[in-house]
Amino acid sequence: MKKIVIRNKDDYDKKLTMNHLVNSFNVYCRVSTKDQITNTSLDNQMEIGTDYFKNNLIDEFKYLIIWREEGKSSDDIGDIEDDMGEMVRRELLNIIISNWKNQLLKNIWVENLDRLSRNDEVSHLIKGIIYKNGVNLYVRSV
Repeated sequence: MKKIVIRNKDDYDKKLTMNHLVNSFNVYCRVSTKDQITNTSLDNQMEIGTDYFKNNLIDEFKYLIIWREEGKSSDDIGDIEDDMGEMVRRELLNIIISNWKNQLLKNIWVENLDRLSRNDEVSHLIKGIIYKNGVNLYVRSV
């Protein structure tokens, strides 16, 4: 198993191929503020998601992709009226959503659902995309 950490679009373009995407388990980590990047919140999400993968799915995937959305609020709503536009103003989540729609990513782990969105309308739309595209959503159970 190879672990790949993605922090921005440049990382995505340089580090990932289609082979990586279709053969990966994906952990999405997000914190809202810059302070949370340097304390333990982002690293804790990463560690818990990695442990989930190692304990449950390590034999099913070649790659573990960690998506680190650093210092991005989940209240950053994009143009939710336009399905082709950005639903949220978070670079990595938009890349993930695009890859769900293109059937390249088939799973996502999040610590809790507010990592995807705290806005009910956006959260509903994201869950709809997940369902429509057959994406497996894994949420940490506490």
